[in-house]
Amino acid sequence: ARAAAAAPEAAPACVNIVEHVVLLKVNDDAPAEAVEQMLDQLYSLQYMVPNVLSLTVGEKLDNGEGEDYTHCLVARFPSREALEVYAAHPEHVRVVTEVMKPILDTDATLAVDYEACVEKDIEAMFKRGDDWDEGVEHVVLLKETDGGAGGDGAAAMAEALQALPQRMAADVRLLQLTAGANFSARSKGYTFALVARLASVADLEAYGPHPEHQAVVAGEIKPRVSGRLAFDFSLQPVEGADTSGL
Repeated sequence: ARAAAAAPEAAPACVNIVEHVVLLKVNDDAPAEAVEQMLDQLYSLQYMVPNVLSLTVGEKLDNGEGEDYTHCLVARFPSREALEVYAAHPEHVRVVTEVMKPILDTDATLAVDYEACVEKDIEAMFKRGDDWDEGVEHVVLLKETDGGAGGDGAAAMAEALQALPQRMAADVRLLQLTAGANFSARSKGYTFALVARLASVADLEAYGPHPEHQAVVAGEIKPRVSGRLAFDFSLQPVEGADTSGL
């Protein structure tokens, strides 16, 4: 009898990625030109360093969030190993040493890294239809209560949060949301993070009070969390970014 053909392997439900989030505080006396140079050169790293799936960087929106931080970078990688290559890459080291450190309060710099799973590893980078206004990155860092960091509670929070784009689809253009337990040693005590990509400031404003979001906050987050830091920035293109390595 003819042997049955092997069944095709099922496509993975999602793609594993690593999110790298860095909050920066620019010194008050930093020249505007130096700040623009920092943004340009950070943005350009995604074209200079291998295996950077995406990189966004921007200035804090004037909405009361973010404490004293002024800028944020969010970079996405296919693995922890790719993040390590990025950190040690000569171009990244040069930008940090020569461009960033002279204008930053380096003691304030905070970084979180976490693993997540998405349908497409750069899906949120693409415009979806003609109603796109301007993208907004919504970053939230959480401090879990003692004894709960990185355990079942983190998994429950991540699962509930990552279901929000589908649950809110009729009301809010929440393009993608990732969340997970931090593994960076530079997190200043923050143990969990999320990054939400929204299509506009109006969508960001609708996201917070939405009943689905509030239910997750009340049921999954508040009982497990003792501290929170949020930072929002616009994804407007950086003028003059060097894309020669693309």
